[in-house]
Amino acid sequence: MRLYRKQIPRLTEDIVEALIANDIVEVEPGNEDEVELDIQAVLKEYLRADNEIAKEANDLKAESDLSFGAAKNKIAERKGIGVGEDAVGYIIEQIIEMLFHSNFVEEIFAPDHDIRAELAPVIREHMTVQEEMEEEAEKQLKHVEEGTQEWDVEYRKVMERLKRTKDLE
Repeated sequence: MRLYRKQIPRLTEDIVEALIANDIVEVEPGNEDEVELDIQAVLKEYLRADNEIAKEANDLKAESDLSFGAAKNKIAERKGIGVGEDAVGYIIEQIIEMLFHSNFVEEIFAPDHDIRAELAPVIREHMTVQEEMEEEAEKQLKHVEEGTQEWDVEYRKVMERLKRTKDLE
């Protein structure tokens, strides 16, 4: 699961809409944009932390026999940050914490588990774009043998094209 910076504005709109429409939070009319900005700050901080972890994972991978994924998971666990499948839960916890501290949220009517249940599908929907693009790239590269240098080059090209098509980068 991956979140792209360009997804953040739409994702925050969807989150705030879900929270208000389902009577989970009360926001004074006109302050919805401020709550969106608060949530955007949480998501941007998550991306910053995820990028930092990825850089550290590359360094650790070079120094050890760990794969990138194992190195990233090890560093993320040490820092207490959710990555991969744990990213959604981690992001939701950060959003819940922000809701309780935001000057623009008047009231929270739902318990944490209801907020988690409401936000998880919204966030997952936006974060599964990476998996969908990977599946599409693999379909387009059926004619190329996976694991070869040609496959690696073509895969990167197809993924970059798909990212541009979906306006993710």
